[in-house]
Amino acid sequence: MGDLIADTALASIRYAHPTAAVKPWLRGFADDLYERTRAGLIAAGILHHHTRRRLAGLIRADTYLPTDTKWTVVPRARLRYLAAGREPPNNHTAALAGLVAVLGLTPHLYLDDDTTALTARLTTVADQHHQQVRDITAAVDAAVGDLTTAAYR
Repeated sequence: MGDLIADTALASIRYAHPTAAVKPWLRGFADDLYERTRAGLIAAGILHHHTRRRLAGLIRADTYLPTDTKWTVVPRARLRYLAAGREPPNNHTAALAGLVAVLGLTPHLYLDDDTTALTARLTTVADQHHQQVRDITAAVDAAVGDLTTAAYR
């Protein structure tokens, strides 16, 4: 495919135990996912590394900034079009819609819509797409629930 994260995920799924559930697989796959994703985004030219020093040069802060503003505008525009019903979602937009809904990020889209209704619409769109999108969305939702209630165990 050419996508490092997707290729690794597909290989991991292909060679995993056939009855493995999505939730435990996702936990194991996510161990170094942040670092792999960041490296892939840097290699693709989407992010660039920026180092700055603070406190008279004693503390070094590494940040990763977008190389172009389109990388933040395009996903938000796709979700805006989806919310307005202006275009049908593709698989990437449906997955993004599901993740935005289950992670509670709908208010951060800065749309004037009712966030409860918009969250329901994004969830519906994600649920109408491929089984993999539904599985990942459900696994992330369960992981968020587990983390939310972990303090009470």
